[in-house]
Amino acid sequence: MDQRKNPRPALLTVIGWCFIAIAGISIISGIFSLFSFAWMNRAIKNTPELLNELPQQYQMIYSFLTLIYIVIVFQVLLSVFILLMSVEFLKMRAWARTGLEFINWFAILISTELVFFSLVIWILGKTGVLTKLITLVPPHLFDLTTPAFVVLSWALAVVPLFLVNRVIRRKEIRELFQPSSLPLNGGG
Repeated sequence: MDQRKNPRPALLTVIGWCFIAIAGISIISGIFSLFSFAWMNRAIKNTPELLNELPQQYQMIYSFLTLIYIVIVFQVLLSVFILLMSVEFLKMRAWARTGLEFINWFAILISTELVFFSLVIWILGKTGVLTKLITLVPPHLFDLTTPAFVVLSWALAVVPLFLVNRVIRRKEIRELFQPSSLPLNGGG
């Protein structure tokens, strides 16, 4: 594609660089999380009596450590993919535009599911059902977590992704991207 004939709109440049920054921060966050969990794991293995002295909530968290490692590794790998895809998005590759749209819809779906889950937990906590079932959860926790905060957090995460998808789905934007530029078929 000749950039002089079809220059990349400034809005697409901003979107691409925002996703590069977000992916970079997410990679750094994941790496630091891996180091801190490795340190915590080593500290507890070296002093097993420490685990017995921890409150029961922390013992539960420690039991989920393996799952947390898997989630963090997935976060880092997905962030590396998003970083590479964002660079290709700036090069106006059609597959990167489609991939970015898919990642955005996936994030919107996950965020919406988490909001639903959070609100169900809040309702169960406020009605006393959850605190009767799980004695580890302090009742005052449910006074601090409000549905307004959950919904506001969701809106702050989802609305920008939805707006990005609206922009990159527009016909005139899709036409700017190179159609056959998958790296696997020798293009681009």
